[in-house]
Amino acid sequence: MEYIKKTNQIIYKDGDRVLAGISFPKDEYGVYDINHTYVEPELRGQGIGKKLVELAVEEIKKDTGKWVASCPYANKILNKNSSSGNNKINLDNLNIFNENIDLNKYITFREEIKKEMENPDWLGDFSKEDLEYLLANKSRIWLWYDKDTPVCSMMFIPATHKDIEKFGLDLDYLKVVDYGPMMVNKNYRGNNLQLQMLKKLDEYSKKENYHFAISTVHPDNIFSIKNLEKDKFKKVGNKEFKRGVRNIYLKILDE
Repeated sequence: MEYIKKTNQIIYKDGDRVLAGISFPKDEYGVYDINHTYVEPELRGQGIGKKLVELAVEEIKKDTGKWVASCPYANKILNKNSSSGNNKINLDNLNIFNENIDLNKYITFREEIKKEMENPDWLGDFSKEDLEYLLANKSRIWLWYDKDTPVCSMMFIPATHKDIEKFGLDLDYLKVVDYGPMMVNKNYRGNNLQLQMLKKLDEYSKKENYHFAISTVHPDNIFSIKNLEKDKFKKVGNKEFKRGVRNIYLKILDE
């Protein structure tokens, strides 16, 4: 019996008989979807499915290294292998800090995230003074922890008249909020945490009577773009900023 690697697929065979397999097609953005894992009933419980998932990830890492796992079994295995030890993380089950944020800890978390990023400039780098100013002017930061481990963070920034002009939008700035930097600890990825944070920001923004949300993202940041689109954001522009080109996404909150 042997594992045989094919394009976007690995099978486990005994002679001519296929006993198990996994598929992971790649989309136009270079993101692989580990979408199906199968093992014949008589071989289950022997670790073959887990081995297939591990081999698929090895193959993906040889190319783009970007993947999602829509197959429930593969998603479970990948999350078990993370240092978080969780199968599925829900923000409501984590410890949240959203008052009197320790900005030194926040910045340390951000810098640790950036060290693991292929493109750290995508995240931005508000200085401590910038953050103090923003928090003193109605901005907010949320930081979630799993015990003592920072898991993820999001930021809410009310727009200014200057922001609206910069984004090229014809909107009343008092009705617009900017969804600021979002960060996820690499050991907790695969839990849809960014999408969960977007939903939390939507709820909070509506409660604060904002009608529009904007977010900027690098054109190559496919994971963030997909999450914005899942949250019903629409691309409304593309501009050159100090940190480089960014797509501008807009959501009407009260639709």
